[in-house]
Order: sequence, then C-alpha cells, then structure tokens
Amino acid sequence: SLPVKIGDATVEPADIAIWEEEGSVGAEEVPLELLFTGLPKTVDELRFGDSVAEAVQERLQEFRREEFRSQLAKRKESKLRRRKSAEVEGGDDGEEKWRGYLRKPAAQAKPRVVSVFDAGTKMRKVL
Repeated sequence: SLPVKIGDATVEPADIAIWEEEGSVGAEEVPLELLFTGLPKTVDELRFGDSVAEAVQERLQEFRREEFRSQLAKRKESKLRRRKSAEVEGGDDGEEKWRGYLRKPAAQAKPRVVSVFDAGTKMRKVL
C-alpha cells in the first residue's frame, strides 16, 4: 500500500503500473504511473505531487528497514545454530554474508514526480 496524505485526508492509488512509454529514462530509474480516483477538483497538483514523492520515499525506507531486520534475524539464527553445534572453527558462511550485507552501500532512491494531470472521471494520474 502507498498511502498519500492530502490535508487531513489520506488516499491510496487505485493502480500502480510501470510506465511503458519510451523516453529519457536512465538505467537506474523505474518509471511508475499511479492512478488516484475520487480526488476533489480543488487538489493542488504541485503539492499532491510532492506528497506522492514523500510517500514513495517513506515506503522505500520502510522496505530497507524490513530488509535489515530480516538480515539481522538470519544472523542471530545462524549464531544460535553455531552455539548449539559447538563449532569452534569453520562454521557456516552466515557471518560473512552479514558483513557483506553491512558493507553493501545503501541504494539512494530519489523519487520525483514528472507530472500530475486530471484524466477526467475524477481520476488523477501521477507520472
């Protein structure tokens, strides 16, 4: 889910899809198209676009936190197994995987909104 706050209300996109149109998309970019329904005509499109970008950034941060917790849980489980089996040397590669994960640079996401427009029938598309 991707809740977006506009004023006191929170809306969620009815659909999220990869934007298929050819254009100037870099190799590191993933163009998304978000379809919001039922937005009032009075919504400031610029502010709404900023709110969508913030929501995407928050969701990506949440995903990275979940990934970290998962990797940490795997490490703890690996350490418990090693203690139970009383291995002194050798062991599994869990610790190396953990170190590799910690050394891996964090991916920096820079969500940006290209455009917001009213598609009619009370739908707004965000690209």
